[in-house]
Amino acid sequence: MARAINLFQNRSTITVTLERSLSYLRIGAYSLLGITLTSAVILVALFLYVSNLEKQFAEERKAVVGMIAEQADKEVQLYAIRNRVNIIKSIFDSQFVFTPLLDVTLTIAKPPKLATFTIGEKHAVAISVKSTSFDDLRFIATRIIDLSNQGKIVDPVIQSITMDGVGAVTANITYTVVLAKL
Repeated sequence: MARAINLFQNRSTITVTLERSLSYLRIGAYSLLGITLTSAVILVALFLYVSNLEKQFAEERKAVVGMIAEQADKEVQLYAIRNRVNIIKSIFDSQFVFTPLLDVTLTIAKPPKLATFTIGEKHAVAISVKSTSFDDLRFIATRIIDLSNQGKIVDPVIQSITMDGVGAVTANITYTVVLAKL
């Protein structure tokens, strides 16, 4: 006789403990999947935030580098101007003002009698005076003596006196101007 075997009736039996364990495993898998997806979303959001910050910092860096480049040109110009100002200041400091020397000379003789005027070292002055008479030269010598007595000039010396054929008299005089007493 043939016997029929019903396979559908013979189900394997799953124990309650195993069924409960499988449900916990399913819940654990879904929880792990949810945690993984949530972590992925958070990481993507964090990545987007950080990349946005990086772009902002890069743009700000470019702007600051551009400002520094602009300021560098201005700084170079300012440095050049400062150097030029120092050079000009040293030039002005080394310049000699000869106005006091000329003022003292004009108290001695004025043009057309004052023929030449030369400034030497240490405020030394050499002048050449042309006159038509010795009386004019005597008057000039008196002025030189007065200026020497006042302390405005020192070491006055009449270097030479010449007379040409028509009666014109030329005197070459040297003296040193004292600037402190002017």
